[in-house]
Amino acid sequence: MVELCSAYGLIAGTGIVDCSHRWKEKRQPKRAPDACAIEQIDSYIFDPQIDIPLQYRTIYMLLRLISNRINEVLFMPIDCITYPDVGIYSIAIPTQKETPYHVPEFHQYPKKLSGQEEGYLYSCIRELQEYARNQQTNLKSHHQDFLFVSPTGRSLVTTQDVNTFLKDVCEKYRIKDASGVQTSITSHDLRHTAVVERFKYGIISPFQTMRESNHSSIAQTCGYGYASVHDESKKLTEISKGMLEDQYAVSEPTDKKNAPRAMARKKYLALRENPDTRLLLDDSICINKPCVPMFEVCSTCDFFQPDPKWREPLEEYIAIYDKRVQELETIGGNPNTIEFLIHQRTIYEQLLEKIENQKTNFTGGYLYEQQRQLFPDRTKLREVSGQ
Repeated sequence: MVELCSAYGLIAGTGIVDCSHRWKEKRQPKRAPDACAIEQIDSYIFDPQIDIPLQYRTIYMLLRLISNRINEVLFMPIDCITYPDVGIYSIAIPTQKETPYHVPEFHQYPKKLSGQEEGYLYSCIRELQEYARNQQTNLKSHHQDFLFVSPTGRSLVTTQDVNTFLKDVCEKYRIKDASGVQTSITSHDLRHTAVVERFKYGIISPFQTMRESNHSSIAQTCGYGYASVHDESKKLTEISKGMLEDQYAVSEPTDKKNAPRAMARKKYLALRENPDTRLLLDDSICINKPCVPMFEVCSTCDFFQPDPKWREPLEEYIAIYDKRVQELETIGGNPNTIEFLIHQRTIYEQLLEKIENQKTNFTGGYLYEQQRQLFPDRTKLREVSGQ
């Protein structure tokens, strides 16, 4: 129609319609941080030996236990605790979105006083309540009656304060992601983590998670439920592990009917001889060449000490890599593949050298001095506990 009208001069311009941008480009979903990074931060935040302002410790605990927004947590009132039953307390957290009457709704989160984490959270909130009441005269009128008063006592804790605190923790303790790269998180990342963990364990339903997160639909909540690429691939690997198990099992399964399907030995040996197959410890193999397993990162770390039982497999793998390199050099193989094999061989040589030079006394010497310099607080804690 457009081309016909253009040909008879009824419309000006070309008769070709540009449809190249008809649909919006799809964006990758935002994912939660690697679980290993969150676990590292947990170990420092929840360590009572490390000096952390009570406000930030409590805020972090709340963001880890619930899926509310950071600004909702920061605007908790002083009188946020009620006691609905014996041995149970409830935390009231306002929602960001207001009702038609412009009165914020409050979500109630019941906790047991006898629980270790819940009991510790309760004691932190009670201490903050006393601190906030004592600082009311130092605050402006519109800053009064809120729980999280800053450590200076003259203002409220802001979202920027929390994010700066998390960034400083990650930098100070060198928090690393699953690939071994130093990383950092924000308060909003913890909201994603909370939703992912609810989906992961399945104890809290998606509908209840939607209510807690104050989302308008289940689809919006599911958009927050994307684990990191590493955690997602790790879970998928666990699911498919039984299908690719080799025949080097120590014992035969008792229930052969429901036993996982084992990889044929012929297929295993064929993959093992492939120049692009990475040989992993414990007779495992990997054909994803661009991937960097965690043990390759650990092998260059001064704190990593490989198990002496790996000595013979490492010697065998080094011989296999030598054979592969020799064969490829004879036939003029791909230089990139040869470089890849030499790199893998170097890693195994480093591991073998670590086994040969492994120290038996880990409470003294070079490694212990390195630990004291990098983690003075945690090293002191181990000394006190006798570990």
